[in-house]
Amino acid sequence: MVRLALCSIAVLVADAFVAPRIRQHHCYYRAVNSETETPGWKRATPNALTALRLGCVPIVFGALRCDASRLACGCFAGASITDAFDGYLARRWRVESRLGAFLDPVADKLLVVTTLVALTASTPGVALPAAVIVAREVAVSALREYCADRGQRDAVAVGGAGKLKTATQMAALLVLTGRLAPRAGLGLLRASAALALYSGALLFAQARPVFAASDGAPG
Repeated sequence: MVRLALCSIAVLVADAFVAPRIRQHHCYYRAVNSETETPGWKRATPNALTALRLGCVPIVFGALRCDASRLACGCFAGASITDAFDGYLARRWRVESRLGAFLDPVADKLLVVTTLVALTASTPGVALPAAVIVAREVAVSALREYCADRGQRDAVAVGGAGKLKTATQMAALLVLTGRLAPRAGLGLLRASAALALYSGALLFAQARPVFAASDGAPG
């Protein structure tokens, strides 16, 4: 179980920091092959991985409530791996869809929030960092919607702090769900909460021009 958790953490870190460079490397390849017809299985695979992650949500919650830590950690690790690959494969194969763009962040947030709720009921010290993380996610989601409504979706792009927050958060939840090292897991979760506040503040700072333009628009 420890090896599985470590492998999942490595995949998450690679997805956060290495995958963007790989996608840039393959830009020319995708352009050259843009006329090639995409097989149906390629179109279906990214959304299937996202659906699999959604299916893991009630399993993780139920396993934590029943104190089945190995099952909870294994399902959470598997769901985290699908999170690393569904978006990458969709971009790599050029099969992005509106459904996938909608379901991917929904699955991510459901997995994280549900796991935090279950851990709050069973693990001392989780409640405060969990509340901070959930509040940040709600605020940032509202900010993204606000910017998107004004045609400025790219004004709140995820930066290095946000990616580090995600990697730290997933690592903390893997450790806590598996009861691998509760003190270390709680420390990681607190670090993730601090990074959540910091990265969220950066996103709101990035959106200041959008707020200024809205304030200056004629009513």
